[in-house]
Amino acid sequence: MIKAKWHKAAIVLALFVFASFMLTMLGGCKKEEEPGPPDDVILARLAEILPLSQQLNEIFVGKGLPPTDKAVKSEYNIGPEYFEVAEDAPYRDMASLKAAAESVYSKDYLKSVYIMAFEGHEEEKITPRYKEVGGVLFVDINWQALELRTEIDLSTAKVVESTAKKVKIDVKYTLRGTDESGTMTLVMVNQDGLWVLDGPTF
Repeated sequence: MIKAKWHKAAIVLALFVFASFMLTMLGGCKKEEEPGPPDDVILARLAEILPLSQQLNEIFVGKGLPPTDKAVKSEYNIGPEYFEVAEDAPYRDMASLKAAAESVYSKDYLKSVYIMAFEGHEEEKITPRYKEVGGVLFVDINWQALELRTEIDLSTAKVVESTAKKVKIDVKYTLRGTDESGTMTLVMVNQDGLWVLDGPTF
């Protein structure tokens, strides 16, 4: 009886050891993340798209596109007031503005940006900042803009994490008009072969 119990225990132990071995092997065979592009390539891409990203930040959440000279705010609190954007504005239709945004920002990030900028959200009582009427953009002159003061020092940019799909870059910044400074992390993702920002640059 004792011998039979020992034999059974030996079989159970052997199975346990085998299972542990297989789990270890499978873990070791797990596919490693492919390395990202060379640091100098990704930093050059960041330098290329950063100025446009900051211009778009201003358009979407900062000062916004300038309205025509005919834009005059009502003396009453009547909610959104839409006026045609100025003829010398850098973008005068939704398609060209979206094309610029999608050349530097990821689709995932732009989902929330587009709700705020173009679509609105009735349940959340969000009215869009821009509307297109007759192929021309109109801007809400009562929209509460943010004051964007972040100035990024690209000379300090350093890649801290890099794979074939995502790259993280630490960069120093200052807030214009203040003594405040710090380090922020910018995320870039590989979207259909094009490296774009996956978040704002402010």
